[in-house]
Amino acid sequence: MTGPEIPIDFPKKYTRNLQRVVLFNASMAWEIQELLGWQKRHGIEMEKEAVSVFEDYLKGNHAIRMTLVEHPKVTDPAATKPRASCCNEA
Repeated sequence: MTGPEIPIDFPKKYTRNLQRVVLFNASMAWEIQELLGWQKRHGIEMEKEAVSVFEDYLKGNHAIRMTLVEHPKVTDPAATKPRASCCNEA
């Protein structure tokens, strides 16, 4: 989020050092198989617990918007520490 999309009362700690990124391959899923198929095409595999949460959400007549995000440039890759991931990495 940048500019006018950021609510005035949004905590400043989440808006420091923002960078522009490119969003691509956007899609929508109304069923769990659509979500899982999209993720598989892009090399993403969710853990069973997360699949269950999304499946329940989709059963409530909701949709999920999916998109890939270009990762911003890292100024010092050697200093970047691995972070915990929400998904299994192959």
